[in-house]
Amino acid sequence: MGLYNEQILQFLNPYFAPIYDNDNVLQSTMINNYVKLGLVPAPERRRYCREALARLVVIVLLKSLFTVSEIAYLTDKMLSTHDIGESYNIFCEIIERTFGEVATGEIRRSEHEDEYIRILEDVGIAAACQLAVKRRFARRRKAKELLKAREERALALSEESEQEES
Repeated sequence: MGLYNEQILQFLNPYFAPIYDNDNVLQSTMINNYVKLGLVPAPERRRYCREALARLVVIVLLKSLFTVSEIAYLTDKMLSTHDIGESYNIFCEIIERTFGEVATGEIRRSEHEDEYIRILEDVGIAAACQLAVKRRFARRRKAKELLKAREERALALSEESEQEES
């Protein structure tokens, strides 16, 4: 059946918005550009297939870490040895595992015989570390905003009580 461009945006953006602190992580023009570059299969009758959705998930997750040509290399390499379903499952397993390892501080390096799998593990670790840093920055920003709001409220209350006394 497939999804229209707008449906893909409505489906994917809510998942990635908290990660990137942005509600429009993926935009229509970006999808069109990825199609033109050959990273995402072209839609059929304006509908994108499951493969396109899987590739977009990978692209969105990696676009802040790697260039488009590096992402193309990673996806092409994986698809040269595995079909799209298996490639996506391997990618997701590695991402989930490495994100968990970074979160717990117990990063393990595998001795997998496939160098590409080891590269994907490094990609997962890099993405997880970037996410951890972004979350720390976001928490610091929120803490500063809360502190500023409290100070402004305290100042306003102080000014009110001074006016009442006079």
